[in-house]
Amino acid sequence: MGVGIDFLWEKSENLNAVFSYSYGEREKEFCEYNGNDDEFQIKMEEFAQLGLQKVVEYRKFKDMDYAKKCLEQNVLNTPKNRRFWEVYDLAMICFLMGDFENGVKIFETYLDILKGSFYVGDVYIEWHENFYNHCIHHIKPYLTSKETVQKMVLDMIKRRRDFFTGKPSFQKMNKDIDLLF
Repeated sequence: MGVGIDFLWEKSENLNAVFSYSYGEREKEFCEYNGNDDEFQIKMEEFAQLGLQKVVEYRKFKDMDYAKKCLEQNVLNTPKNRRFWEVYDLAMICFLMGDFENGVKIFETYLDILKGSFYVGDVYIEWHENFYNHCIHHIKPYLTSKETVQKMVLDMIKRRRDFFTGKPSFQKMNKDIDLLF
């Protein structure tokens, strides 16, 4: 069972058309039904209970200070040689909160990580270079003021929110997405 949060800021040159984990992960492995209803029900109740616990935990992310602390801890818990999106997400939440100076430092660190990741051994990772260029040309120019970069992140979130809420599957739910802004 996977449970997580997808921050709606953009992580590619084009509009991200799918949800992915920005925070969270697979909590339990798949449970196969083997014909025993009672055993399967017990497993599903365990999954539901764990899912409920995670939802309660993730709802705390409405408090931006709490979210930032979690993302800072996530960066620290990730080995330096494996840090990637964790740093980008932390920069974006800093920008969203108006923590401009810290956000710029963290974003510059992310750009260094990204630029250093075009090759893994002899393998060229084209999308890393493409996203680096996107960041340089489409994000970095907004790093002029707290208000400008905050608006940029809010615009990213709005684009993805509008995309997803326009989908028939979301419209069928007849609910608003639980969002911060």
